[in-house]
Amino acid sequence: MLIEMHLLKNHTPANLNRDETGSPKDCIFGGVPRARISSQCLKRSIRKSDIFQEAVDKELIGIRTRKMPQMVGAVLRERGISEQLVVKAEMVLSNLGKKEEKPEKDSRTKKDDKPLKESQTEQILFYSNEDIRDVANVMEKIIQENGNDLSKFEKIKFKDLKDQMKGKRPISVDIAMFGRMVTDSLMHNVEASVQVAHAISTNRLQREFDYFTAVDDLLEANDEIGAAMIGDLEFNSSCFYEYINFDMEEFIKNLSVGREDEKQKVREIAEKVIVALLEASVFTTPTGKQNTFAAHQLPLAVYVEIKSRKIPVSMANAFIKPAEASRGKGLDEDSLEKMVAHIDTVNRKFFGQDSSGNRLWFSTLDNINPETAQVCDSLKDLKGKIQAALNKE
Repeated sequence: MLIEMHLLKNHTPANLNRDETGSPKDCIFGGVPRARISSQCLKRSIRKSDIFQEAVDKELIGIRTRKMPQMVGAVLRERGISEQLVVKAEMVLSNLGKKEEKPEKDSRTKKDDKPLKESQTEQILFYSNEDIRDVANVMEKIIQENGNDLSKFEKIKFKDLKDQMKGKRPISVDIAMFGRMVTDSLMHNVEASVQVAHAISTNRLQREFDYFTAVDDLLEANDEIGAAMIGDLEFNSSCFYEYINFDMEEFIKNLSVGREDEKQKVREIAEKVIVALLEASVFTTPTGKQNTFAAHQLPLAVYVEIKSRKIPVSMANAFIKPAEASRGKGLDEDSLEKMVAHIDTVNRKFFGQDSSGNRLWFSTLDNINPETAQVCDSLKDLKGKIQAALNKE
């Protein structure tokens, strides 16, 4: 089963996702420049949102970090392992992701005033809570086998740890969704069950610049005239098309590793995650420069399709010819009309109308709706119909 989500969001002036120069990301589509929000930015917005965090058990949410050695160290400290042994354990774990083990001297032993160096890995990796616990368990076991003797433990190599960590462990919900690629045998690769496209603007990109100044609050009339600081910032105002698809079977397969006896629970988690993914996509906006622009807008429309055949179809081609505002019609209406027309064309010419019950549409503009989809009165109605469709499968 494939669940596809298509959203239109019309944003006020914003700089939601910046490139290396600080400018809003962009791209060329249909031969013209478009505003863009990267898929990585959207995925992080979703998984770190309060909506997603509240919908999913915290135990089932992973963490993407370079500070795994410190996380394991914290567990070992709680278990009463001495600080010297914990520091050594963290140093050993800092080799995670390296092509070859090259132990570093711990700068915390230096007799100078420089800040203490924290053990961390060269690569940023995605961990589940089970990964952290399992690594801590193996570390504790090795320490105890060496009689809590620092001199013996210092001879431990990272490969000794990996040799005791063979096999796949349960992963978190967000790893099951967005995948994990690792270069170290300590953890296994996970193929993503959720695909997120880069969001692109339905309209042609129009770049704008904000010239701003800061005025000294204590400036008096007889003081030097002028701003205390000046700067400029690039931004744009665009209507974005977002596309996400969720492979139910792939997600269940990913999350079932190490949970083979909990099939019903995994299925229930999958259904909960689908709704959480939709809600987070609807209500969450990337955080880039939001303190400056506060571009918090809800979608103009949400189109959800539940497919028994895994044939993913983005509706981005609806906007090959950019949407535009004109006399009597706003950018929002033109974008919606283009999207609706493309949905109807694709459904009629490729798939027919026989599965319209699994094509669900919700929009704030009630007069623009696809003929080949079931119209929902509200977001609550949309979520209810999604749940009903999933229960039939």
